[in-house]
Amino acid sequence: MSDKTNSKSAIGRIGRHKMSLPVMSFCALMLLLLSAGKGSVVAAESSEMVPVDGSAKSCRLIEIAPDWQLTFQTPGEKIEMSANDLVRWGRPVEPTHGPVVVLRDGSFLIARLIAISAKELTLDSRLFGRIAIPIRLVRGVVFQRTGDRPWVDVLNARDYDAKKPVLGDRILLANGDWLTGLASEIQAGRIRMLGRLGEVRPSLTQIAALWFNRQNTVAEASDVDETSAQLSAWVGLVDGSRLLADSILLDSDWLTIRAAGQTLETLSDDICWLRPVGGRAVSLTSISPVGFRHLPYLSISETFRIDRNVQRGTIRAGEKIYARGIGVPTTSRLTYSLDGTFRRFDTQVGIDAAARGRGSARFRVYVDGLPVYTSPIVRGTDSPVSISVPIEGAKRIDLITDFADLADQQDYANWLDPRLVK
Repeated sequence: MSDKTNSKSAIGRIGRHKMSLPVMSFCALMLLLLSAGKGSVVAAESSEMVPVDGSAKSCRLIEIAPDWQLTFQTPGEKIEMSANDLVRWGRPVEPTHGPVVVLRDGSFLIARLIAISAKELTLDSRLFGRIAIPIRLVRGVVFQRTGDRPWVDVLNARDYDAKKPVLGDRILLANGDWLTGLASEIQAGRIRMLGRLGEVRPSLTQIAALWFNRQNTVAEASDVDETSAQLSAWVGLVDGSRLLADSILLDSDWLTIRAAGQTLETLSDDICWLRPVGGRAVSLTSISPVGFRHLPYLSISETFRIDRNVQRGTIRAGEKIYARGIGVPTTSRLTYSLDGTFRRFDTQVGIDAAARGRGSARFRVYVDGLPVYTSPIVRGTDSPVSISVPIEGAKRIDLITDFADLADQQDYANWLDPRLVK
């Protein structure tokens, strides 16, 4: 549970940092003056709001009610809608520092690891203060980046999962060595690790990542059902944290999130991204394809990547990051089975920023075996191209990606925010 008090004062947040009394008094005075000059405090800066139907608008998210009713503010009007009718508002930001605590449902939280017990981790978050999360919900903690990859790319690569033993926690040291055993506690800046050969106590400064591998029945990220009638939402925060929330409340002062079995509270300004799950827009990334085929230009066959580019990194296109998307090689076909209940398929397509302005592709959509859309050639220097095609009654959709200018050189193609609309 968060240790934040119920006081509606932002001064408590400043108090978590060491300040002299004059500085704290000055900050408190400035906050009071600023608050007095505002008719109402708005949750965040204007960001793009993408509804299921209609055009995108630049607006601010100012309220989330208990029944998932959303209120947005544009310069000229207020817009109210159900979260059922929203694709997304805003965009997630990238973490710029760690440690990063990775949860099994795909969430991650920027927080320091304070303590480990048999049942829970104690964390200290800049936004939420001190919180305790059941260890069965936690996949691991990334303390240091590997190489020059951004923090999110370290998480997406899942390097640590691929090397975990059947049972036992695993520590990856900064020098590349692995330790296996049971991470039992933190003392004096060191993690106590009990293994078959005895006890070791590596310093936190020596550890790149700690991955937990304990028996549990918690749903993994790939198990999150976006076709469920129960609404939930992904919420992104200004420090780079992203949480899958069972409920969210937002008013002019506070953002309250129910996630990972905890009630977390921070200031309303700290939200930067909202993406409902279980509404009318179902992400294609939550559905398993029934077929995939890649015809390599030479001899190396590649596969597709869910919510990652083909290089296993975070999807980036048009100077933006995308939390949802499918990275594919060119000369490939992805096939999905549909149940005939969706009205429309919407997406954007583009070349990932990892291509550094190179690469080119052409994107095609087939519905029930018939061609319904062919894109122009999309190059690495181009902005993403929007696609919307009707699919009423359709039983199958194929996403085809072909190379264009220079065979398949750096054709890091992406289907961005692909979704089926009810």
